[in-house]
Amino acid sequence: MNTILLFAALTMSIYLCRFMGFTLKIPQASSFWTRFLHYIPIAIFAALVVSALYKDPNFLSSKLIAFAAAALVIGRTKHFGLSIVVGLCVLWLLMLTGI
Repeated sequence: MNTILLFAALTMSIYLCRFMGFTLKIPQASSFWTRFLHYIPIAIFAALVVSALYKDPNFLSSKLIAFAAAALVIGRTKHFGLSIVVGLCVLWLLMLTGI
């Protein structure tokens, strides 16, 4: 399958699911739709993380260490932006030192 076609199909399906959640004028959404729309952002983040881990196997150990550092920060502070900054800084430091 063409990679661009797959990317476009996934992008449109995720966009339509999120768009439906924002535009539906239902006074009370069902519990299924509430749960479904609630987990879409974390699912996208998980897909990006997993795909990035196996993109370049030479840096897998560095990426796993940076991922662990970011997970520790988000687990303790519950601050998503700070965990991304810490994870990227750890990854860059490890790549600069050659680990």
